[in-house]
Amino acid sequence: MSTVARTAGEERDRVREHLVSLFELYPADDPRVSTARRALARALF
Repeated sequence: MSTVARTAGEERDRVREHLVSLFELYPADDPRVSTARRALARALF
């Protein structure tokens, strides 16, 4: 998530999209996915 916080613009969007695609590898109810999604949201906002 630190990469998301350090980047901007198109690079940040690419990183975000890659992370979201990784989340899709696991079931939506997996607690690791929930934790990672919250961390991504914090990094973005």
